[in-house]
Amino acid sequence: MSIREPKNKTISFRLSDQEYTVAEQICHQQSFESMSHFARCAVLAYSENPPGTVDAAELAGMKRRVDAVMKQIAELTKRVGTDSAFESEKQTDRLEEQN
Repeated sequence: MSIREPKNKTISFRLSDQEYTVAEQICHQQSFESMSHFARCAVLAYSENPPGTVDAAELAGMKRRVDAVMKQIAELTKRVGTDSAFESEKQTDRLEEQN
């Protein structure tokens, strides 16, 4: 078993309340250890030069998980957006225009 490099660099970014809620749900559903673990997996899964401590099979698995999670985020974001009163009102208006 290889010794992994210490994780001493930080990346920070902002999310809206809605995006954060979706990210929390996905992390829980996909059993990520933490948001940091999810973000790290996303970066490594799309890296052209992954660190030597991550083998190809592990990297491919991470990429599949990240792809699945990104798809879920997109679907949940669409659902949350259409559940708002504003979106419901817009949908009602569109239906009335069609009739």
